[in-house]
Amino acid sequence: MPARRLSIIAAITASSAGAQVVSLDTGLLPTQQPGWSFVASNNDSGVSESQVFSTDGTTLTSNSMALPFASGRPASTFAQFDLSAVDFDEVTSVTIDLRARVLESEIAQFNAGFFVSMYGEGRGFSAGLSTTTITPNNQQNFAIDTTQWRDYRWVADWTSETVDLFVDGQLLDTRNFRSSTGSNLNIGDGTGTANARAEIERFSLRIVPGPASASLLGIGALAALRRRR
Repeated sequence: MPARRLSIIAAITASSAGAQVVSLDTGLLPTQQPGWSFVASNNDSGVSESQVFSTDGTTLTSNSMALPFASGRPASTFAQFDLSAVDFDEVTSVTIDLRARVLESEIAQFNAGFFVSMYGEGRGFSAGLSTTTITPNNQQNFAIDTTQWRDYRWVADWTSETVDLFVDGQLLDTRNFRSSTGSNLNIGDGTGTANARAEIERFSLRIVPGPASASLLGIGALAALRRRR
């Protein structure tokens, strides 16, 4: 089995009730952590992780404000966790928890600049944040002061393909899943048409398998992958 696949499985830890958890340590750069990589695409190709991400040992900062900006300029710089080891046919729900604030943003298409997204085998959800709005799935903008520390939670039902977005414990929006490519968890500037400076205190993903699944990842998934070879 490739070493990278092993490192991805090791980075997804078991929790209670058979759930699996992916966490981003905000005291380290993303690429210093197993399973995480840095993506710089399109017009931002060649940008390094240290140009965008920094940490004071407690808070992780994603800052793309110094990068060239123009409305419609396709470009992205973000941290990504590879979820290709997950069999999403066996998933019942996923939950993302984020504590963050957006201190600066450039307003462009979708009024964003900082984003979170999660996709499993081509379906999932996203949200873009500016200093004044949050935009689930690149659709309706909701006015919100994101410059204050806020707790964001996405609770996705993988069976019905719907996701609820909570802000500080209050339900803000419910959306159907959207289509994308691959299986991954993303955070940073992935909106493509705006830049932003955001601070992150906490970020995690919890994956809950169906009752028929003995184990989604970890040792159980490793054994399953071995059987498929």
